[in-house]
Amino acid sequence: MFGFLEFTTVLLLSLRLLPIFVVMPLTIFTRAPIFFRLIIVLAISVILSGLVPIEHSVITISLIISEFLLGTVLAFGFHTAFASLDLVGKLLDLQIGINTAGIFDPSSSHLNGVISDLLIAIAGMLFFILNLHYTLLNGLVALFRVVPLGSFNFQLLNIKKLVGLMGEQFIFAFIILLPVILGVWLVDVAFAIMSRSMPQANIYFLALPVKFIAGLVLLMLAMPLIVQNVPHLFDEPLKLILF
Repeated sequence: MFGFLEFTTVLLLSLRLLPIFVVMPLTIFTRAPIFFRLIIVLAISVILSGLVPIEHSVITISLIISEFLLGTVLAFGFHTAFASLDLVGKLLDLQIGINTAGIFDPSSSHLNGVISDLLIAIAGMLFFILNLHYTLLNGLVALFRVVPLGSFNFQLLNIKKLVGLMGEQFIFAFIILLPVILGVWLVDVAFAIMSRSMPQANIYFLALPVKFIAGLVLLMLAMPLIVQNVPHLFDEPLKLILF
């Protein structure tokens, strides 16, 4: 029988999982309706409620805030992983010159870059191919033993360490695409030298197709390295969950 204690457990579980699954930056979640994502959160909470001891019979504002804040901290790590790929991808879009071919995404109300969308799609596929979603669920179950429902204290959170871990994700994403970025930059340097030695030539329009082709070729050559290292961006969020 589903009583008030079970309802309290499911509610607190839902508050902890809500920021992770509802605003998860994976394409499969961002394209799904919000009502569908809420149903997923509720279903997972009901399933996990059998693995979590029932301790709280009264719902207070502090319990609600603490569980939601913990879920927000965990979700922030996954958002940073995808945001780092989006930032570096848009930087490469700008370098190559295909940022004008960006596509307006009505779900996020902003212009998506071609390469940034490709990188995010690769990260999303690898997330499921490498069974990281199972690791995420197992980590959430293990987290309940370390931080039981309603016991999270935001004052104990090391903000400086958290920001440092998230900053490492942006640096690592930049390093992954560094060969491509440096290659396109060297093409810019070469055309800059040509423009100084041949001022009468229209170097700008000559450089556009060369940069485009060079960027795509370098991206294809670097793709094995990208696919190999992109999953490491999820190491820090999973460490936050698995402690």
